[in-house]
Amino acid sequence: FYGSMSYYDAIEQYSKALELDPDFDKAYISRAAAYTRIGDYEKAAADYDRALVFNEKDEELYYLSARAWHLQGKNNIALSKLNQAISLKGNFLEAYQERAVVHMNLEMYDEALEDCKRCLRLKEDERGYYNLAQVYEKLEMYNEAEQAYNKSIGKNKRVAGTHYALALLQYNRKKFFEASQSVINVLQLEPNHLEGI
Repeated sequence: FYGSMSYYDAIEQYSKALELDPDFDKAYISRAAAYTRIGDYEKAAADYDRALVFNEKDEELYYLSARAWHLQGKNNIALSKLNQAISLKGNFLEAYQERAVVHMNLEMYDEALEDCKRCLRLKEDERGYYNLAQVYEKLEMYNEAEQAYNKSIGKNKRVAGTHYALALLQYNRKKFFEASQSVINVLQLEPNHLEGI
């Protein structure tokens, strides 16, 4: 639907469809996706939640709703939705990844650590190791954090943000030579990144 029109036009069309049929769950889902694209997470969450009335066993909808709530900073609601998604699908990697971040935002670091470890059992990738490093930093486990950042970089060397996070950790630990090497990596990936360094 989006191909030939703007997200605003799509929202208008889905709204008209819902006026004709207020139980048209796919219109709620599509309109929520359009709201997400324009950054209106409050309306996106409301539409995803309305669609859940018709699809209460759809783990993907719980996940999408949780992301919309999380993007509004409403982490307790997001956590509840993610728990529901995970209860419906025990190996839902994206839900565990999102829940790890939500747990971190709620300062529930032990729970975040368990989610990160679960993610890495499901799939060893750069995001999993990056999130793990972030949790280790919050837990002041700096050696483990540095190892996790390096593992994340080992999985994907092209993510400047990981090099930057590693540089900050190394700098704060007074590992100035290593930090300067990480900064060089950031600048090689993003030469215009000087404002953050």
